[in-house]
Amino acid sequence: EGLWGEVAKLGNYRAPLSYSVYDRSSCPHIQSGLRNWHDPTIWPGGVVPANGADVTLPTGMSVLVASCSVDSGVSFGAVTIPVGSSLVFGDADITFRATGFVVRGSLLVGSETCRIANKVAITLVGSRNAQSFPAPGHVKGISVFGTIGLHGAKYSPTWTRLAMTANPGDQTIFIQDTVNWQVGQIIVITTTEVKDSRDWHRNEERIITAVLRTSLGAAGQNSVITAIQLNSPLDYKHFGGKEYQAEVALLSRNVVVQGDTNSLPTDAWPIACNNTNSPNEKSTFPCQNSYLTGFGGHIIVDGSQGTKPTGRFSGVEMFRVGQTNIIGRYP
Repeated sequence: EGLWGEVAKLGNYRAPLSYSVYDRSSCPHIQSGLRNWHDPTIWPGGVVPANGADVTLPTGMSVLVASCSVDSGVSFGAVTIPVGSSLVFGDADITFRATGFVVRGSLLVGSETCRIANKVAITLVGSRNAQSFPAPGHVKGISVFGTIGLHGAKYSPTWTRLAMTANPGDQTIFIQDTVNWQVGQIIVITTTEVKDSRDWHRNEERIITAVLRTSLGAAGQNSVITAIQLNSPLDYKHFGGKEYQAEVALLSRNVVVQGDTNSLPTDAWPIACNNTNSPNEKSTFPCQNSYLTGFGGHIIVDGSQGTKPTGRFSGVEMFRVGQTNIIGRYP
């Protein structure tokens, strides 16, 4: 009972999201006229694109990538979607790897009224050393001159705060809002320490193993909160008192655009620097000559060629993205 003395003074709760992935309309992946990617008759020579091949979609055709279309180990070169063509991803567990996309037609994963319920992951592959710079926008990226629409399941709220302090060893945390987060998703519990830097921080990522509802207060005055069970105990204390509370954020989404494992910097040392002219100074800062080789994926909606491109995104996770010190190659 004494533990609850640290419970934050809770205000108005954000209500659970009134939404279902099954209440949908205008789904791109069930429109008429779609042709399957794995159908040999749509490709030149009657041959489905092979591993490593550059791919140009047939002109004027909408092509569906289904769960059986592409093996997860296959990695294509540049995928070009001409004007009048569409590449549409189905609502299924799909992994699609390519060095990049040139989108002059449409690249569609769900819509605002038909959010994808399964896991669709687009992985952009390539190493920094293999490129000549400046490189086109589709190099380890999605370069859009037409239309792109990526819409995953809607989770709400995407972040909240602790309802009480979480201590080292705790494997359950209590948050202030009711959420529709799912088992298997990754969350971050932010630090409540004074220092928060690359070389010293107390932010912790964990995987959700259960989402439970509970209540506080006397009968008739209960406040509903959520208990999140974690895959492993916390290492650090995260304060959740009346003065302030650590934030808890959902990192996972079921539609993902990500760079491959070559995206991470190879020059990650030294991790931080300090002022050598002030040996008693304890603060640190990013070093000038490290963390310069990151080469992740990116998306650019580019109107430089006189087109009027459109980009709409919701419920999308961007992971291992951004290309360090390359202008315009942001996440």
